[in-house]
Amino acid sequence: MTRRRAGGGRLNFVPVPRTPQLSAAGRALAWALSFSPMKKKIALAVLVLFAAVQFIRPERNSGSVAGPHFIGAKKPVPANVAKVLQRACYDCHSNYTVYPWYAGIQPVGWWLAAHVKDGRRHFNLSEYTTYNDKRAGKKLDEVVKELKEGGMPLPSYTWAHPEARLSADDQRLLTEWAQEMRKLYPAEPAH
Repeated sequence: MTRRRAGGGRLNFVPVPRTPQLSAAGRALAWALSFSPMKKKIALAVLVLFAAVQFIRPERNSGSVAGPHFIGAKKPVPANVAKVLQRACYDCHSNYTVYPWYAGIQPVGWWLAAHVKDGRRHFNLSEYTTYNDKRAGKKLDEVVKELKEGGMPLPSYTWAHPEARLSADDQRLLTEWAQEMRKLYPAEPAH
């Protein structure tokens, strides 16, 4: 088989024998073997480091959602609200998280653990009745604000958990519930 080159010369095409398809691991190994000796040592060190960090596991958030300090202890949570909270909020804002399979791979597991810890620090449905009245009211005001602004759940969470996306009806339902709960706490005096 021949083909003409732009300058009039000829290019000869030599048929390349077909090689069996390699798996992703096989391609990665072939790629790694093509490295220079120094690059091979660096790649091996990175691989050993990656394997070693798999043994450093963060603490799991595996308590109970509805313990003695659960928000429902103050006033029962309606069933339709509880369904939305479970689907979209509990993983980051309660003492119980359902972890995805990739949470066992470090450093992703560390990132998830920090994310959950931060979410619980901001608002923890499982520890809600431990808040004083001022803080409890403020937290409900923040919930309403986040819902109205579409700030929760975070896009990084809904990307991996599309079922957690809140519809307009879900947002309205949670907003109305939080506003109703807010009435249980005295409003802060205007200054």
